[in-house]
Amino acid sequence: MFAPLVVASTAEQRCPRSIAMLWRKLITDHKWNQISLAGEEFSGFDEHVISVSSPRLLSSRRNMCRARLWIAIFAFAPCWAGHPHASAAESRQKVPVAETLEVISGGQAKLLVPPDPGTANFTQVAGGGGYEFQTTDGKLQLRGEGMTFFVKAKLGGNFTLKARLALPPGEGPRPAVVFNGVNSLIFEAEKARVEGVNLFFPILASQVPWDPRLASAVAAGREFELEIQRTSNAPGKGSLRIALDGKVLLEIPEKVGTIESLALRPGHSGMDIRSLTLAGDVTGGEWAGSPAAEAATKLASWKKQQAALPYVDLSGETNRRVFLLEGTAETGGGHPTTVLMGDERTLFAVWTTGHGGRCGPMARSDDGGLTWTRIDSMLPANYTNHVNCPSIYRLTDPQGKERLWVFSAHSGVFPVGGGGDDRVAPVTPALRGFMPRLLSEDEGKTWTEEMPLSPGGNPRFRNVMAFSSIVRLTNGSYLGQFHRGKNPAQSGTDLEVVQSITADGGVTWSDPVVVGYVPGKDLCEPLVFRSPDWKELCSLMRENRRSGTSMMMFSRDEGKTWSKPVDTPWGLTGDRHQGIQLPDGRLVIVFRDYAPGSPSHDQFVAWVGTYEDLREGRPGQTRVQLLKCYSDCGYPGLHLLPDGTMVATTYGKVWNDDRKYSVVSVRFKIAEIDERARKVKVSP
Repeated sequence: MFAPLVVASTAEQRCPRSIAMLWRKLITDHKWNQISLAGEEFSGFDEHVISVSSPRLLSSRRNMCRARLWIAIFAFAPCWAGHPHASAAESRQKVPVAETLEVISGGQAKLLVPPDPGTANFTQVAGGGGYEFQTTDGKLQLRGEGMTFFVKAKLGGNFTLKARLALPPGEGPRPAVVFNGVNSLIFEAEKARVEGVNLFFPILASQVPWDPRLASAVAAGREFELEIQRTSNAPGKGSLRIALDGKVLLEIPEKVGTIESLALRPGHSGMDIRSLTLAGDVTGGEWAGSPAAEAATKLASWKKQQAALPYVDLSGETNRRVFLLEGTAETGGGHPTTVLMGDERTLFAVWTTGHGGRCGPMARSDDGGLTWTRIDSMLPANYTNHVNCPSIYRLTDPQGKERLWVFSAHSGVFPVGGGGDDRVAPVTPALRGFMPRLLSEDEGKTWTEEMPLSPGGNPRFRNVMAFSSIVRLTNGSYLGQFHRGKNPAQSGTDLEVVQSITADGGVTWSDPVVVGYVPGKDLCEPLVFRSPDWKELCSLMRENRRSGTSMMMFSRDEGKTWSKPVDTPWGLTGDRHQGIQLPDGRLVIVFRDYAPGSPSHDQFVAWVGTYEDLREGRPGQTRVQLLKCYSDCGYPGLHLLPDGTMVATTYGKVWNDDRKYSVVSVRFKIAEIDERARKVKVSP
């Protein structure tokens, strides 16, 4: 037994983390069999005790001398000039201040760049000194639903944002602070939530620890203080702290990836900002080249497309609505999908309890969606343990046998978000996994639960949500697409589109393969469908960093290879597209609108146009607002009935009160749309 060799640094000569890590590497390279470094786990600068015990080291006088030399160098050498002597606890709290930038001060946006400098409520200050906005009571008025205002600064590992602001009363999309083009702190009526999944996985509204005492801080019209602080001890990994009026809303330790850019979205109500500063590792003026900045340069072409596209508004015509679920103050539903049976009359619909919560609800209509009957009680008990965005499909195998399938994101893999009901039976162990599924082989009369496509949490079919769309191939097989995070440990970040193929009507599926990925963008929720001549597949994809339009890619070999994703026309920018082809060959595609500057931003809309319009990037023929929602919508189903009626089903907060999300259909015919569109004057 060999005694360990122990050396401790003195209080005046502390061993920095980098030296301790180099010492660790040397020990590892020399295969010394024990290392212990007592201290604060290398957090900041603290004294470390280095203890070595190695037969190989202590059996050789030469090695002993080497060890004593290295220990003397690393343990006793003074730290280089400029490093403060602070305790580990102090190190965690302090943010190194490299620069302090005034982004907004005195009604002038010094480092805030509008997406369109020609917008009426701000002008560029002479001499290039920033932008001057309209002000009231010393506060800058930030307005522009659907617009993103970029902070002209590059953020490093450690920074602190401080702002004093107020939120005017209003309805519709709420104001937000945006990280990296997508990760947002969204302010709603008397509450705040973190939305998005690129900071860490998962960030869900229901999982943010919310102090009810903070609700008054963001009440409409009340001025409050916002502080956002990121600290980092290693590249690409840090902590995030968000506070309102000095009270902590959210703390995320050691899980937050790099945050490089910052932007503000005023939403529908706007933001009134007295001041906004950035301190720490920040550099003013460096912003060009970011996806969001590049998107701003495309605004002129988007506006030209918008001006050429007739806009028809059906959202006020309540007679078109049929409710599958009317939200109440206590209950609501979200993320529906629907399927039309072969008789072109029977419809099934599935959705979640709450926003992104548990599955369980199912309804059936025998009259083309005019009336609906809930059939939840017919479903397997474990279905209430399925989570997030169920999707229902009718698939036929090569022998002609028809099956109904319901796929969900997972069962028992992650905690449930979105306000779903947790008072259910435990997950059946054999049915735990990614992409669980229900099956009916008798046209929906009875249902059974099949094994998940990835049982036991096997990551083969890991996903953010299950198949967003499935299309039939010319050989009778089906191709399904969905999305996931590129990093298996962070399913909701750096998104990619993957596909799988079934040759037996949905019973078995091939290993998923990546078919769509663009660095700096987040492609998700693909709609894959055939061209009218059946010679090509198109995949329309949501772009979740909001860096421009949606994206699309094409395949001319039945999905074996795909083109590089490119921008869609402006009018197709949005989320979770679903579409049909009309008898005259035109396309009708419904989705949640996220086109920059759109009058129906964040609303349920339809786009009408030809496949050639889409393929060649042309504006299309008509854009239709189908529903007015006061919060969220989309994730629709769309079907064409024999009499020409289209049934578009979505969810949304259709009343401006405390009632939660409803699930509702909107009924319309293309002849009605065409007639109204002809009366709209557009630019050539």
